[in-house]
Amino acid sequence: MRSLLGYIKKTLVFLAPFLVYLVVYIAIDPFMVIFKYDDFNRRSHIPKNRDYVSSEVYMRNREKEKYNSFIFGSSTALFVRPSMWMTYLPDAAKVFSFDASRENIIGIWSKIKYIDHMNDRIDNAVFVIDYNYAFDKLDKENVLFVKHPRIYRSSWCNFQYLNLLKIFDVNLVRSMVVYGLTNEFKPYMSDCLLNERSYIDLVTNEYVNFSIQEELNTDSLRYYEIRQDRFPERSGKECEYRQQITNDHIEMLKEIKSIFVKHGTDYKFIISPNYQQLSFNKDDLEILRSILGADHVFDFTGINSISDEKSNFYDALHFKPYVGKQLLDIAYNIQPGLSNYL
Repeated sequence: MRSLLGYIKKTLVFLAPFLVYLVVYIAIDPFMVIFKYDDFNRRSHIPKNRDYVSSEVYMRNREKEKYNSFIFGSSTALFVRPSMWMTYLPDAAKVFSFDASRENIIGIWSKIKYIDHMNDRIDNAVFVIDYNYAFDKLDKENVLFVKHPRIYRSSWCNFQYLNLLKIFDVNLVRSMVVYGLTNEFKPYMSDCLLNERSYIDLVTNEYVNFSIQEELNTDSLRYYEIRQDRFPERSGKECEYRQQITNDHIEMLKEIKSIFVKHGTDYKFIISPNYQQLSFNKDDLEILRSILGADHVFDFTGINSISDEKSNFYDALHFKPYVGKQLLDIAYNIQPGLSNYL
């Protein structure tokens, strides 16, 4: 008995630091994934899982706001903003940006199914997808890209476990502690913290990065000079990305189309331009057009007057908001003369 008690005592002493660490982690909740929050603008220096944030904002507000118009897509969808898109919609539209970092069709499909399951309306929808991530596999390991367990049916325990593992990143913990004490951003923090001013709208979930725009306004030439590595050289020749759409993706697309028919949804499927001028796979494009309808699918990839201009992009993938407006103008036939982009 004494040996057993001694073993338990030694075990508790051994585990004590971890238990203290765990209690502090839960109490602070640095990634804002344990407790419920009304405002995810807190701790803006700590990177957050955008899929989780979007899902939480939607679930918190859906009954009150009665959203009926949704933006779906990856981080490129951030630049087709709710405040911009709503000008193309009827006055009764209640817009919500349901975007997620590195979003793909699986995540979009799960969100649309969830909205339908909750008996919320989907009167309008716009997809803003990338040529490469849209039909990629789900990332189930990187905590910034894993899906919200309630929207995409998966394990809450695994989701929390992945977040918990992050507190064993010594550089992250050191950076959070030093920043929390000094409120100053040090160069070594750039690998794990954000040094920017941004804002997430509490109703529409619109995301605005003020810092990047201020940097461009101050010295746009320097902005591009220090980011040359984000703009790889391009050949100037047509280059098509590999085929990605599988039979499983086809079934998801068909289910999305079925839900849209049920709701009478007016939808636009935009494949966004990229600085590298890689074209979306033609076979995949034909599949999209055959399922969703050719008049609903807008392909802006490849070589065109948008992708020609470096100044249209923040980096090789993310276009600027005024480009987002151009894409909407074409999709909603506001500028039919620009259809040569397609």
